[in-house]
Amino acid sequence: MKTTKTITLFLTTFTILGLQACATAPDPAKVCTAEWITPRTDKAINRIESKTRKAVKNLVKLGEAYADGKTPGMFTMMRFRSSIDTLKTELTEGRGITDIKMLAKTCDNPEIITKAVREVFEKQGVSERVLSLMDDLKIFQDIIEENLDDMETLETL
Repeated sequence: MKTTKTITLFLTTFTILGLQACATAPDPAKVCTAEWITPRTDKAINRIESKTRKAVKNLVKLGEAYADGKTPGMFTMMRFRSSIDTLKTELTEGRGITDIKMLAKTCDNPEIITKAVREVFEKQGVSERVLSLMDDLKIFQDIIEENLDDMETLETL
């Protein structure tokens, strides 16, 4: 009997403490400093880079072809399309982008997503010409908008 009361008291205490912990959300003004955001975005970007390395390598090759004054062939353009599909999947559903979305939501700053995605490409050497091509084809914007839509969905939950 005494053991049952002790267990009940113990469980009640932990339940109350658990509910209090769930009720507290981080204050963006205190949490969203460069010192707090930078290591988290760097980790997420590194995760995205490791998952997209092959696809980005194809984009770099396309940029080199343009830089050499060549018109990319059919197979290069097919690899470009395949690379874009791979990137879109990783940049909308992958763990790295999920972490970046959470940072953007926590800090109420969707620009974190845009900067992080662009940084993934720039760090891996994708030329400005290819980034412009992606912008012109609205590929880059579609990826960003899809992530922003996902953020809005999260906010309504």
